Amino acid sequence: MFGNLILFLVVLLVYTVHAPEGSGTLDVWSRLSLNLVFVFAFGLTLRMLFGRLSRRIEAGRLFSPSLAYHRLLFYASILAAIHFSLAVYVFELKNLLVSLPWVGRWETGRNLLGLGWFTLLMVLVWSESYPVYRRIQASRLARRRYVLGQLRFNLPVVLPYLLLTLLGDLKNLLPPDGVRAWLDSSTGETISLFVYLVGLSVFFPLIIRPVWGLVPLPPGERRDFILDFMNRHGFRCREVMNWPLYEGEGLTAGVMGPVARWRFLLVTEGLLRVLDDEELTAVLAHELGHVKKRHLWLYLGFVLAMIVLTSYLAGAWTLAVLYFGWPLDWLGAAPAGGSDPVSTLAATVLYGLFVVGYIRFIFGAYMRHFERQADLYAFRMTGTVDGLIRSLEKIARLSGQSRNVPSWHHFSVAQRVDFLERCRRDPGLADRHDRQVRFMLAGYVLAVLAILAGGWALATHQSVEKRLVARAITLLEQEAQTAPPDAGRFRQLGDLYYYSDHLPEAARAFEKALALGPVDPELLNSLAWTLAIMPQSTSEERARALALAREAATVKPAAHILDTLAEALYVNGHVTEALEVIDQALARLGPEEDSNHYLKQKAKFRGQRIEP
Repeated sequence: MFGNLILFLVVLLVYTVHAPEGSGTLDVWSRLSLNLVFVFAFGLTLRMLFGRLSRRIEAGRLFSPSLAYHRLLFYASILAAIHFSLAVYVFELKNLLVSLPWVGRWETGRNLLGLGWFTLLMVLVWSESYPVYRRIQASRLARRRYVLGQLRFNLPVVLPYLLLTLLGDLKNLLPPDGVRAWLDSSTGETISLFVYLVGLSVFFPLIIRPVWGLVPLPPGERRDFILDFMNRHGFRCREVMNWPLYEGEGLTAGVMGPVARWRFLLVTEGLLRVLDDEELTAVLAHELGHVKKRHLWLYLGFVLAMIVLTSYLAGAWTLAVLYFGWPLDWLGAAPAGGSDPVSTLAATVLYGLFVVGYIRFIFGAYMRHFERQADLYAFRMTGTVDGLIRSLEKIARLSGQSRNVPSWHHFSVAQRVDFLERCRRDPGLADRHDRQVRFMLAGYVLAVLAILAGGWALATHQSVEKRLVARAITLLEQEAQTAPPDAGRFRQLGDLYYYSDHLPEAARAFEKALALGPVDPELLNSLAWTLAIMPQSTSEERARALALAREAATVKPAAHILDTLAEALYVNGHVTEALEVIDQALARLGPEEDSNHYLKQKAKFRGQRIEP
């Protein structure tokens, strides 16, 4: 599952970042035909590659058939991701899926179909690799059961994202005000995402239970042995589960869930069959080490940090485009880096490289050291490395894995055994490794905080801010001249003009936005406020500000809109009425809203009581 985590994340990124431009250049049947032919060609390629590997294994021309199989399976998965990316960007796969009835309006449906298409490619990979797997593992599994097992095993990789998009679609069914407005705010999005991820990590074992077909380990000698170990060493969990991985042929164990009340200990039947009591004790102690060292909570922290850093990367990308005008200008993309293919492809490559690099090299490095910490916990608990070493060697030999090849999240068996032997000779090495992990975690936290602080300081620096606003205005003006009229673009332009104290230009942009779009009280309010505070405004402009403010307050009598109405009344000489309206605005403020501005406005109105 960990191996396919990066792959599915990259595929999700490719699919979600790409924004189809218009209706595309192909009709529906052309898209469907091209994509089906492309899938057929991919299947033929896989059959050729795995057939060639099978013949080489049968001829005895490979030193390590298992290593060759896993390597080709990895390359085939990468090929599936490349195939999917080409289908999205070249053969307009997303245009095809979004055009289906009842899909375009639901993000969950769009993502489910996109992931379903990639899953189809992976089903071809697993199906064509099955004959080689059966030969190497001497497996009794039928092809259908093997593919189904792969699907169930990998579903948890994408399930959190699908659940999140489903919650987003349900949120959009709420009324636009109230709870939905708070959830759409930056604060609401941040808090709700944090709550979702923490809640998901806590309750994920309960969600995964039916997906993986987990059932309590049946009564017997092995269950009694495990429960006795857990009782003696304070290993608390909700249940010991039989993990039917590859229908019991898998040789592994794991612990799932950071909170004991909803935590599962997972063991496969195959593992229980091949390990003796000492070896099983070492494996259980290893899993207990993950719990005691709080690795499951640390994994959640790394995921949260990745999300925050990715959002900062998005900000840095926008900063580079706006501040320097590159790399999109150099690539020939649209001026504002919108939804044109070059812009989205560049963003996809950038985000993809970051996500892959973060998980593979940063998160992966910490995971490998956490696994070593768990090995050392087992060493300390059992007082020997023999049981753990024998279990590692036995699992590698029986599952056909190379003991010398590491993964991105585990050191190789040879490396783990060598380190355990060194700790046997020098027990102080275990303590030094724990200190190393603590220093690594401290360094990671400091690095993340430094990135966040540096990004904030750079983004809020006055000179940078002014140049960004000026660049953004230039880009939006270029778009306004070349692209079809759009109310949202003129509204953004008006906001930027206002922010840079170009009030007449802001008023003209807001007027254009108002003429193009439906009546919006917030837009009416922005234009009314701009006209009201504009220096050397004419009497006609002040009168229009008052008319707009009255219209906005009628539709939405919020505190900030009533404040605009009070200001418009004041500049038109209706001071008494302005004081009444500002009192209404103060009365509508929530307990946590700042009233200083409104009190200053009231004091200003009282300083000049001019009646018409």
